[in-house]
Amino acid sequence: MVALTNVAAVTATLIALAPAAQADGQYGAIAYSPSGQLFGRTKDAPSRAAAESGAMGACGKSDCKVLVSFSECGAVAENNAGDHAGGYGSTLLTAEQDAMKRLGTAGWIGTWLCN
Repeated sequence: MVALTNVAAVTATLIALAPAAQADGQYGAIAYSPSGQLFGRTKDAPSRAAAESGAMGACGKSDCKVLVSFSECGAVAENNAGDHAGGYGSTLLTAEQDAMKRLGTAGWIGTWLCN
């Protein structure tokens, strides 16, 4: 009984001390330039607009466009035809799955980012 109580106390302490998966008010975004085949990524921005602006700046081309904005994780799927689709989720896995679903064809994850 004592060992079980100690395990419960340690578990409760670890849960209380664990960092949050994503702090409130943090946003990320991923942009892509078809002509340069470049990604621009940003995370931990204070607003969605700031995240998108940061991703566009990091992409650096006139034809960059934001493919996904997110508060937790984002991913971009691509295929051999040059199609790209952004997805988001509460975890990297769910963001990747969302991006692949939105792509709609066989492909791969070209880039990802989590706050």
